[in-house]
This record gives sequence, C-alpha cells and structure tokens, in this order.
Amino acid sequence: MEFRVLTSAEVESFLSASNDWLYNQSPASLEVFQSKGGQGEIVGLVDQGKIVASARVNYLPYRKIFLSAEIYFGPVFDQTQPEIFDQFLSALQVYLGHKRRIIRLRLSPFLVRARIDGALEVSPDPLAERYDQILADHGLNRLDLNYDQMAGLQASYFYVKDLEGQNEDEVRASLTVNCRNHMRTASRFGLKIRFLKPDEVDIFNQMLKATVARTGMPEFVVNYLTKQELEIYGDQLKLPLAYIERDHSVSVLEEQVAEWQAKLDDLATKSDSKRNQARAREAEAALTAARRRQKQVVDFCDSQGDLVNLACSQYLFTGSDCIYLQSAAYEESFLFSAVYAIHGLMIHQAVEAGVKRYNMFAVSDPFAEDTGDAQVAQFKANFNGYTMQLLGNYEQKLSFLA
Repeated sequence: MEFRVLTSAEVESFLSASNDWLYNQSPASLEVFQSKGGQGEIVGLVDQGKIVASARVNYLPYRKIFLSAEIYFGPVFDQTQPEIFDQFLSALQVYLGHKRRIIRLRLSPFLVRARIDGALEVSPDPLAERYDQILADHGLNRLDLNYDQMAGLQASYFYVKDLEGQNEDEVRASLTVNCRNHMRTASRFGLKIRFLKPDEVDIFNQMLKATVARTGMPEFVVNYLTKQELEIYGDQLKLPLAYIERDHSVSVLEEQVAEWQAKLDDLATKSDSKRNQARAREAEAALTAARRRQKQVVDFCDSQGDLVNLACSQYLFTGSDCIYLQSAAYEESFLFSAVYAIHGLMIHQAVEAGVKRYNMFAVSDPFAEDTGDAQVAQFKANFNGYTMQLLGNYEQKLSFLA
C-alpha cells in the first residue's frame, strides 16, 4: 500500500465510482477552502495503482504556531471495510508525523453508527463497534459534543430521506400530510423559484444574516458564500430563491377563482342531490379560500413591493446525496410556505439526478433534551425520513509523533 497526495483528476475519478461521500471531500471543496486562504490537500491510500481511500485534510491554525489536521466526513472508500480504515489511519498518522507543526488530528468519519426512526427505534450498524475499536486502537478519542457547541466540530446526526428506487410521485406520497399541504399552499399562491447566479450571492448572504438575527442561531454554524465559491462548485451548488411576483400570483389566483366559480355555476344547473350539495359546499369553501389568498397577495405586495424575495436555500449535489445545507428566510416567507416550495422543486431535482438520499443534514441528538433546535427537528420530520447517526467527532494529540 502507498500513501500519497492525490491529484484533483485522480480524486474526481475515484469519487465518481464511490457509493457514499459528502461535498467536503471533493477537489472543488478544497479549491474553495484554498481560495479563502486555507491550507489543505487530498491524500489517499493506493493499492497497486488503485485508490482505495481518500481524504481531504485541512491544516488549521492551532495554538498560534501549530496546526490541527482536520478531516470532515472522510475518508471516502471504494468499498467500506474496517481493514482499509485501519490501514488508512496507520498511514495517515505516519504521514502527519513528518509534518512537525501538526500536533492535533480531528476526524469525523462518514460512517454510520445507527439508524433512528421516527418512533426513536434504534437500529445499530453491525460494524460500528469495530470502527470504534479501530479508532481507539489508534489513539483517537470521541468528543461527546454536538456540532453547535464548539466551532470546528461536524454534525453527528443527519436527517435523511431515502430516494433510491422511487419515482417522484412515490416520494411525494411518502411525505407527511402537513408537508404536502404546505407545498400545495405555496403552489396555490403562485410562488416562483429561480436559481441565483454567482454575482447574486449577496441576496442569499443578506437573507442569511437576517435569519441569524431572527433565530439567534450561533454565527459559526452558518456559512456565508462568495461569488468565487459558486463559480468553483458550478452546477454542484444550487441556491434556489423563492419569491412572490404580484402580476404572476394574482393571475394564478384569478384562474383559481374562475375555476371554482365555474364549478359552482355548473353545480347550480344540476339536481339538488345530497352529493351535489356536498360538492357545492366544497367548491364554495375553495372559492372563498382562493379569494382570501388573492387579497392576501394584493395586500402584501401593496406594503412590500411588486416583487419580494422570501426564502433561499443552499444545496450541494454529490453522486449519492442531494444535500440541503442551510436555509435563509424572511419572516414573511412563512405566510406563503416559501421554504416548502423550494423543497418541492429540489426533491424533483434530486429524483431526476438519481441520487439515493435527500440529505437534510444536521440535527441534534433525538434523545437529548432541551437542544434548542426542536423547531428545526420538527420541520425536518415533516419529510418522513429518519435520523442517521454517524460515528461522531474524534480527536488525537499528535505531539508524540513529532
């Protein structure tokens, strides 16, 4: 086995054939990090010319004159095997040992500890204990902290929804009733969605700042983007923006009003049966609701403007995941279920891309009390997925290797 620095082309080819990896491990993510002044590289374990494991390593300032080597959701394997993980860690420690300034290693493997369903039934991964032992044997200690408790830690719990083997109709049918209703609400209001271009990134950043101020979330858990970052990631990174445009929404609602009025008029010509009476009541209620939405749009646009941005989200695609990384929304967006409109579109794109997971990223430990993000967890639970618990964050002081 050979352990060495890999080229971007080698990593791209390796990742294209790998089953599970997150955006943090791509050459584009390294380029973004370096564009912001960071130091890093992608290293790999190579067996007879074939890459069997790779990892992007960041070298971050630590205690002024030293460095911390950090691997986020890596390494990536061609086939996940404890033996390969063991060999990778051995080679990595030797490699880092030759870099005299590095005195700490942090690692958060993209390996599953357990699956936790909505009823909090836990299904442990049978290999988790083996990986725990390997990490312990190599002197790595697990940090019992959540990602939002210390800067630099990675999320140990993801909320995900499996898409593999399902078409879009099947995926939508599997969402909760509440989720589907919100998506219908956004559609009835005639919300529009477009993708921000790199030179429009400030629209997202300004909305993100407003969200931080509104929610009180820790500043270090959000990621403000740059134009260069969007250009580097290209089509892998998407920023869908949901907005309301007066003329379009009013037109959509006028069609709804006309449609329900026509149904009422038609029912008025039919027999006065109990069935038709029930249909008339349903049509009358729908007509009233459409008129109410129409007035709501007009009143909102009279006070806010003819075109109003409501919500924007950041997504990154890999071969295995459509990853919902972060979302920004103004308070007014909740009137129109704008964030759900974005999810509806991105579920469509995820199915079209053929990824196996709609990955809604970080949540807190579902068994912990008073985590402070109950609303986030409840929102994500609307998508009827499950919590994927990863092995967690590990740390080792490397001074003994120097």
